[in-house]
Amino acid sequence: MARLLGSIVLLLLTGSGCASPSSEINLAPLYLRSTVPGVQRTEALGGLARFEEAGGHTRWALNPLLWRERRPDGSLQADFAVLLGRYEHDPERNRTRTRIFPLYLFETERRPDGVQDTDWLLLPFFAGGSSSDKEEDYFAFFPLWGRLKNVLAWEEVNFVMFPLWAHTRKQTGTQTTHWFWPFFGYSRGRGEGWHLWPFFGEWEVPGRERSSYLLWPFWNQSETDLDKPHPRKSWFLFPFYGRIEQDDYTASTWLWPFLGRAERPSTG
Repeated sequence: MARLLGSIVLLLLTGSGCASPSSEINLAPLYLRSTVPGVQRTEALGGLARFEEAGGHTRWALNPLLWRERRPDGSLQADFAVLLGRYEHDPERNRTRTRIFPLYLFETERRPDGVQDTDWLLLPFFAGGSSSDKEEDYFAFFPLWGRLKNVLAWEEVNFVMFPLWAHTRKQTGTQTTHWFWPFFGYSRGRGEGWHLWPFFGEWEVPGRERSSYLLWPFWNQSETDLDKPHPRKSWFLFPFYGRIEQDDYTASTWLWPFLGRAERPSTG
């Protein structure tokens, strides 16, 4: 089988170069070939093997195992392993990305600031990355210990024997130390707060906002825009009743999400 596939690829790549300016060979379903100025198409074995060259694009495939395309700008894209694998290369951005879902990911790219940034994952245990300015160097051996960069909403995550201990930092400057994540944590930075989830939690940014919950998600309350003339106040006894007030604006909901009402008399 491997020898047959190799012969087919050789036929596709070499046979396409000896056609007349406009020609067609039809030996369906074993072999089809069409050539017109600027366009060449070849198929074999009922479409299992295909080759096409048109408008500077070169595409070939061995369905369903492999598909590959090269574009006029030199970029390359390929799918393999029955679409579980993918490879991309963009020479303009010096960007390369390889993925084998859901086990492996490798990506390297030159950022707009000129820094070359590399990230990789080998699930479920290993992750790492590096950058030419050393600011994005990290490594993790999950769940024993490690440091991660730019994960979901966090700029940095450090952990030891996860979920026993973890320390996270967001781009806003908020840092949280977790014990037995997600049950207990203490936050500081932009504001300050703590939680013993799901029993009680509170968060406050002095002069700007404060919020708390009790037996999450059944009771929540918050106050925002405290630095403005008309702060926004809200509370919610899930799912029975909730209310929001800000200046002359009021909104209420009953048996969320089925019934709600809002009004602002100043604007009708």
